[in-house]
Amino acid sequence: MSQCTNFKLLSLGDFCLKSGRSLDHGDKGNRQNSSKIFGAAREETASSAECIVPYKKIRLPKPPISLIIVLLLICILVIGTPIIMRIVNPTLVAKEPVAISTSTIVSTLHSQETLNVLEDTATGTYQVSDKQIYTFFEHEVQLPFLAKTVTVDYDYKITFGIDLGEITNNDIQINQRTISLVLNKPTDTVLMVYNEHARTDGGALIDKSHPLDDAQKLDPSHEPLTNTLMKNTMDNLKQTNKYDNLQVLAMNNAKQTIVDLLTKTLGRDITVNISYK
Repeated sequence: MSQCTNFKLLSLGDFCLKSGRSLDHGDKGNRQNSSKIFGAAREETASSAECIVPYKKIRLPKPPISLIIVLLLICILVIGTPIIMRIVNPTLVAKEPVAISTSTIVSTLHSQETLNVLEDTATGTYQVSDKQIYTFFEHEVQLPFLAKTVTVDYDYKITFGIDLGEITNNDIQINQRTISLVLNKPTDTVLMVYNEHARTDGGALIDKSHPLDDAQKLDPSHEPLTNTLMKNTMDNLKQTNKYDNLQVLAMNNAKQTIVDLLTKTLGRDITVNISYK
């Protein structure tokens, strides 16, 4: 379609001059034909235009429903998230500081009684021998074909705990929002041995089919094998300083556990210092 470059609006006078007609107000015939002149002017004016520009309304496209739904969800999340967080985690809501007193601390800690703070599992080995040594006329004689050695491999679990029921008012000091506690060191509270596997080694004339029974018979105290293995475990732990290392770990765990317990009760704005007797 060609573009319109020349639009011309003709006045009535111009049209009359162009068409060769006279517009005399005194001429009755012309007056009578005035409507015809105007009609002709409109027709000639329309025909004299080089082109007609159609009028078209511009309408903005409607947003899709999915976009509206997404915007509504975003608004709900922005407005509702803080409310939901306060419902899920009430600690986010500002609270008045809880008054700190010795009685409150004692009752909070006593409610836990014995607090287990560390568990350790490992393997142990117990060995007992009968060398079949006899004394004849003040001389020791060994019968190697009757000597035997029993070896028992086993698993054990040791638990360290701290008795919070022993805390008294004298173990607590309060300075505004700072609490100082003096506690007993954690000690072993539970020791279990299990999965015992034993074997008997020795001379050709010995019976090797009952190693667990042999282990109990050869024990000098003749106690049940479980008791013997527990005693053997504690002796090994203390001789190798592993017991002390486990106790240090238990002390650190106890500190963190007690701090969490008190801050949950008294508020996170407190400071807790813990030392051991």
